[in-house]
Amino acid sequence: MPRKLSQEIIERIRREVLSGKSNYQVARELGISETTVRNHTKDIAHPRIKGPYIRGKQLELLRQLLKDGYVYTSNNRNPLRGLQKHFPMIKRAQFKNRSIYYLEDKSNAALREMIKQNKSRVVSYHDLLNMSKIFDVKLTSKEKEKFYNTSKR
Repeated sequence: MPRKLSQEIIERIRREVLSGKSNYQVARELGISETTVRNHTKDIAHPRIKGPYIRGKQLELLRQLLKDGYVYTSNNRNPLRGLQKHFPMIKRAQFKNRSIYYLEDKSNAALREMIKQNKSRVVSYHDLLNMSKIFDVKLTSKEKEKFYNTSKR
């Protein structure tokens, strides 16, 4: 049967972790499991982690967003949602079961890409109007005509 830790020990665990020691170090010093330390410190920010880190898949997606202005969701939904939490200028739009994340100031490029991806289907004026509303882009008559004509090819 596991022993119950006193409030004094719990406070010491928290103090040690806040001072910069790892869960492993604290557990070893106090003769308890690392899981016990983690359970008693999971609600506090660890000082060694100075802020949200962006690495791996999220970093690749952020680079693509900055380069192209948009990223298709496909298998990247969770990393993109994580980026969206840290960067409110990243927006998401969905049209005809296709989802795209884009930078707010690149909505025009994202709209053009979304239309390009729908080439296999005929884009009607109604679809074009809906897409421009989703991306909050005002299209002139000439732009509408251009989009409509390029989607028919």
